[in-house]
Parts: sequence; structure tokens; C-alpha cells
Amino acid sequence: TGNDTIRQTDLVRRLWLDNHFYGGVYSLTWRSEDERTEVTTGGAYSIYDGLHFGEIVWAQFAGSMAGRHRYYENDARKTDFNIYQKWNRRIGSRWDAYLDVQYRRVGYDFLGYNRNLEQVDQNVALSFFNPKIGAQYQFNARTQAYASLAVGNREPNRNDYTENSPDTRPLSESLYNAEAGYRHSGELGALGINGYYMFYRNQLVLNGQINDVGEYMRVNVDRSSRLGLEIMAEIRPIKSLRL
Repeated sequence: TGNDTIRQTDLVRRLWLDNHFYGGVYSLTWRSEDERTEVTTGGAYSIYDGLHFGEIVWAQFAGSMAGRHRYYENDARKTDFNIYQKWNRRIGSRWDAYLDVQYRRVGYDFLGYNRNLEQVDQNVALSFFNPKIGAQYQFNARTQAYASLAVGNREPNRNDYTENSPDTRPLSESLYNAEAGYRHSGELGALGINGYYMFYRNQLVLNGQINDVGEYMRVNVDRSSRLGLEIMAEIRPIKSLRL
């Protein structure tokens, strides 16, 4: 401004998101004539387009800036594809067994930091295989017991990529889960007990530190676990009251 250089100013800024999410899902189910076997094949594909941008709405010293000045813009895309197959089988009069397998592929396109801490366009692709197997035993019409084993994988969040360089980005996490339970329902109430053991590899947790670009870090814990017991009870002392 004239011969003066203004290095700071009061201003009003506005941060925007312009997001679009679209995709599709499908499934096809086949049942045997005796209705003891059911097979389902399905999947989904989705795209998330997220535009992050900021505008200067007003500035005390605006110089040559006219109107709303867009001072930053960051476009991000996430694609998510999966295909699965489920198999259910009635064995005898009391047993039901099932198997569920899924293949999933996740892709990120984003503006992030490289190893020289420069912001550049990058992309990451992750592939996962998630199986689950289980069975249920029917004692009678009111009482069942069940058990299952499952593996689940999950990708890091978007900001785990955008706010880290390749040297400090976390890995995806894996969960191995075992569950067993018992359910009973009667005229006066119901009871359910479920026990589980969850074993993680590379679980993502905050550790209180900051990374090489100054953001709070989520890091992988090599091994961690959770053990729990859940109990549900329901009592109906009279027809119109449920506790």
C-alpha cells in the first residue's frame, strides 16, 4: 500500500466442504429346494469425492484481492470396492453353520507430504481379505448357543495419510475375534450371555506425540487385546411391563 508493506491484517475466513458420495450395492441369493442351504453373492462399489477449501470473506487490508478469495484447496477421493460370498447350511434338526468371505480394496487419492516434506499428489491402495465362520445349536424353540471366529481388517483414516509423510504413516490394522454365547427366552423374560476375545495386530492408537509435519500421531501397537463378557437380562413381571 503506497510505500508500506502490511504484514498482518484482521480478516474473516470461511472453511468449506463440498462432498459427494455415490455408489451401488448388489446381491444374488440361491436356496436349495429343501431350503437347508442358502448361498449369497454380493458386493458394493462407492466413491467419495471431498473438496476442502477456504475463502477470505473480508480483510481489513485486502490489497488487490477482490471478492471471496480462495486461499487454499485440497481435493480428495476415496474408492471402496468389495465382493463377498455367504454360505449357510442347516445340519440335521439342531445345527446351523455359516461361512462368510469378503475381498475388499480401498484406494485414496490425496494431497500429502512426501519424504522431503513437500506437498504433492499421492495415492495409496490397500487390499483386505475378511473371513468369518460360525455355528449355532438350537436346544429348542427358546434356547440357542452359538460361536464364531472372524478376521477383520481396517484401513487408516484419511488424515493418517494427509498429515504424515511415507516415513511416519501407520499401517492398516487387523482384528482376530472369537465369540461364544447363549440365549434363552421364556414367557417371563429372557437371558443372553456373550463372551468375546479380540486380538489386534497393528491396532491404531494415539500416542501423544507429533509427527514430522507437526500433527498428532496415531501409531500401530504391535499386539493388543480385549476380553469381555456381555450379559443381557429381561424380565416381564406382568404383561404390560418389561424391565
